[in-house]
Amino acid sequence: MIKALPLVILMLASVSSFAQKDSTDITGTWRWMIDKKKPGFTFTKDGWVYALEGNNKMGGPPTGDAEGKTFMAYKVGKIPGFYTLDIIKVKIINKKQVEQDRVKGLFVYLKDGRMKIALPGPGTPRPTKLVSGETMVFTRQ
Repeated sequence: MIKALPLVILMLASVSSFAQKDSTDITGTWRWMIDKKKPGFTFTKDGWVYALEGNNKMGGPPTGDAEGKTFMAYKVGKIPGFYTLDIIKVKIINKKQVEQDRVKGLFVYLKDGRMKIALPGPGTPRPTKLVSGETMVFTRQ
């Protein structure tokens, strides 16, 4: 029984690793691989996202007197071969969330758990594939 324990631990670790790679749960902080001081995101469990640049962060959920201020939400989905990621800029007007802009992207998990992502500008159609030179690779912090 004791000899089987390392094998069981290894099997559980591989199942856990696979579940993370094959999931729409992207919560946590992700940083761009090329320069960790540059773009990144923190995705919260309740659907809000902070855009990170160095130590500065923008977006996130409404806080305090939110009227007239802009915040950022996100939605993740799945289509054949890819996951979809929408980053939504919302403004609070008359205590309601009003969508201002939406960036529609695609991502996949790489074998090592990193995320390869394409996020074109607002108003641009969602990409249909991940094209080299138009993608970024993020690692979970």
